[in-house]
Amino acid sequence: MDKNTVILADALSKGTGGKITIWSDQKTIFKGIVSTKGGSQSGDGGFVEVSGKQQLIFAGQVDTGATHGKLGTLLLDPTDIYIAPDDGDKDTYDVSDLVQTQGNVILSATNNVIIADNAYFVASIGTITLQADADLDGVGSVILNGTLSTGGRNIDISGANVNTSQIYSDSNTRSGFIKVTATNSTVTGDLISGSNGIGGSITVNSLGGSVTTRDIATSSTNRAGAIDIRANTSIQVGSVYSTSISSNGGTVFIQANDTITAGSIISSSTIGNAANVTLTSQNGNIDLRGNYISATSEQGNGAKVEVHAYGGSITDIGVLTTTTSGNGGRIILDALNDITGGGIVSNSFAKTAGNIDVTSTAGSINFGKNGVGANSKRGNAGKITLTAKSTTDNRTITTGLIDAGADGDGNGGTVTLTASGDINTSTIVTNSNGIGRSGNITLTSTAGKIDVTNDSPDTPQRVIFAGANGGNAGAVTLNAFGDIVTRTIFAGSNTGAGNTVRLTSQSGGIDTGDGYITTATNGGNGGNVILTAVKDIKVGSNIDANSTLSGKGGGITLTSSEGGITAQNVNTYSYAGAGGNVRFNAQLGIKVGNIDASANDNGNAGSVTLLAGDDIEALAIKANVSGNGTGIGNGGVVKLISQRGDVLTEYVRTDSAGAKGGNITLDSAKSVRATGSFTFEDISYSIFADGLTGNSSVNISYDKATLGQTIANFNVGDASINGTFGAIANNNYIFLPPSSQIVLPDSLNLGKLKILDNQSTITQLPDFYKPLQDLGNAVGNLTGNNDRNATIVLTPIAALNDDYQVPFDQIEVASKAWNAIFLILQSCRKFGVTDRAQIAYVLATAGYESRFGANNLTSYPGHNNLYEYPHGISLGQSPQDFFNNAYHDYLGNGAPSSGDVYRYRGRGYAQLTWKDNYQRFSNLFNVDLGHL
Repeated sequence: MDKNTVILADALSKGTGGKITIWSDQKTIFKGIVSTKGGSQSGDGGFVEVSGKQQLIFAGQVDTGATHGKLGTLLLDPTDIYIAPDDGDKDTYDVSDLVQTQGNVILSATNNVIIADNAYFVASIGTITLQADADLDGVGSVILNGTLSTGGRNIDISGANVNTSQIYSDSNTRSGFIKVTATNSTVTGDLISGSNGIGGSITVNSLGGSVTTRDIATSSTNRAGAIDIRANTSIQVGSVYSTSISSNGGTVFIQANDTITAGSIISSSTIGNAANVTLTSQNGNIDLRGNYISATSEQGNGAKVEVHAYGGSITDIGVLTTTTSGNGGRIILDALNDITGGGIVSNSFAKTAGNIDVTSTAGSINFGKNGVGANSKRGNAGKITLTAKSTTDNRTITTGLIDAGADGDGNGGTVTLTASGDINTSTIVTNSNGIGRSGNITLTSTAGKIDVTNDSPDTPQRVIFAGANGGNAGAVTLNAFGDIVTRTIFAGSNTGAGNTVRLTSQSGGIDTGDGYITTATNGGNGGNVILTAVKDIKVGSNIDANSTLSGKGGGITLTSSEGGITAQNVNTYSYAGAGGNVRFNAQLGIKVGNIDASANDNGNAGSVTLLAGDDIEALAIKANVSGNGTGIGNGGVVKLISQRGDVLTEYVRTDSAGAKGGNITLDSAKSVRATGSFTFEDISYSIFADGLTGNSSVNISYDKATLGQTIANFNVGDASINGTFGAIANNNYIFLPPSSQIVLPDSLNLGKLKILDNQSTITQLPDFYKPLQDLGNAVGNLTGNNDRNATIVLTPIAALNDDYQVPFDQIEVASKAWNAIFLILQSCRKFGVTDRAQIAYVLATAGYESRFGANNLTSYPGHNNLYEYPHGISLGQSPQDFFNNAYHDYLGNGAPSSGDVYRYRGRGYAQLTWKDNYQRFSNLFNVDLGHL
């Protein structure tokens, strides 16, 4: 058909264009003009087929247009189609003639379809179909050597193999789709179906082979097109873009049986929602070559990203599903073997961040110093779960910053890391800065160690932060077979409750470096701190589980089965609730700073127990209850017990302002030393278990043999070797240090001292008190037994023999005598009485005259402390009558009617008696006796 031939099958005003077929059994040469246009007012374009069974030369023009209907179709279907440049070769199709065709164009060849030059089709609608291997015998390829532009039309390419350069189906309004299907393999250049309006979809499918492409884009101003790439073997793709500005991004689906290699994959949107991205390899690896998958949005929601390498590894991947105004997208990474890459982030500024799940069935997870984030500025944070769960090999987890925090009023997300091998991370954050609760943090290494000090450029602090502001803090649980190394751990709250920090090393140690551990709170209960290890436990700074308002202090328990324990200050006090218990147990030594388990008023103080194989060294220990004396809180129990070493502390106090003081036990295989003191009512105490009610005990034990005979004594007033710097007291007794104003051959040395609720034992009395051995009457009067050999010793001054016990029914008497003796000793020192015999005489006088105050234990109405006990009073007789009738008219006293005898009756330990003696006392000390 030459160029002068014209065949018209057009509709006129209305109707569909006709059908024209130009076909031969051998060779067809087409150079003419053919038209099957639709009607001028309505109607679709018609159908044109030009073919040669053996050969076709196409150099004519075809018009299947329709002004008011659908465009028609041009079909070219010989054995082979070769479209070449317009170079005068009459045995090929001229590309310049082909691209002028509007509407649908079908190039269908039994074997190959080859376009050897660029082909820029005129703008039109419809579909361009390039079909090789039309007979499906597995022979025939589509080959595009140059760029092909569809003019906005769809393009459908199929063949046994497909090999193309760039393909564009972009348009300013609505782009056409690109579909590539190969029985075997596909190789393409860039595939672009973007638009200023709506992007077209792109589908590439190699049913029996691989897919290799360069960049793929369906991005548009409005809605982006979907991208679907599948291969029976491997896929290698450049960057993938399916972004949108004003609407939603396009979904991306990439699936292969073997390896997938890709550049950046972006399905983001500015105003709309991002679109889901899924990469799946059934048997191979997925390699992002250090690039990111981004399914982010500014005003919409981030999208879900799933990457599955069921039979291989995920390599060099980064994922972003963040959003400004919407919800962050979920991220799932799942591989049989290793997972490596950059940051994995699903943050949200305004709403809920997305959850992140990373799982390696038989490999490790290694993000280096890159972070994992599911943070939310105003909403809830997402959950982060990293699992390297091989049960046969030690597989590790390595990351930088992990951030599942909520910066506003939302809840923090949970963070869970589980590995058979080592876990190495940087800072972990699950906090809530508003009224929300913080998320839990759980790290488990079944056969390795945990190290939370991995350097990260954004987080030099390297902390574990599950703290809260208005809500409850999250729990922190670290469980490792080997060592646990951290820095600061924060699970406290401002107004909510603190939560538990539990670190367990099954075979190694625990080391927080210079970091602290806090579960403290201002409003709720403090959380517990539980550290358990086989080797050493080292906490380089404070442990705080205190509550400053109405809550209780948390318990603090550190246990090392084979090592030692070191820590700085330990605080579990409460201002309005109960103090928490502190318990350290170490096979070796314990070294700790100040311990404060105190409480106020109605709260009970916590107990403090330090049990060590070797030395115990602690600063001040406070398990006391402060207040105004009306509270019911009891002091806590304090026990410091060393099996093989020394016990060293500054001071210990378990006193209670309103109730019972706590018991104190200091038990050492060597020495016991309390080197400091605190001041209470002008007395410096080193050991203080006083209480307003009840009976508290102080038990101090040491090994005389290990110290040697020369230093075996316990010295109240000298803690340089074995003793206390200040006084020792419970609610019944007080031991005061000797004053430097009295020169004694030895200070108040007590050997093994025990002050218990039902007995008192004091041994090794020094020579200073030996003169009292001759004061049998004083001793006898004290106990009501004048037989000195049968005397039961009730006070340290009267302890003339070793190992005597005070029976329970004499405790009240012993208590008053005990305190009286030390008050008398203080007065002796104050007024310069230093002679030992004179001091003994003073004490004997007090013992004889008033039984050290015991005579005043009477319920007789109106008696006053330390008044003479009215032994001779008879039934119905008043004290006034007794005194006035017994001692009148002597040493200044007048007749019975004067009342002088009762007025100047015996007072004080020495029983000051008679009016003349009272006057001398008044003159000597300038005391006004007018009130008598």
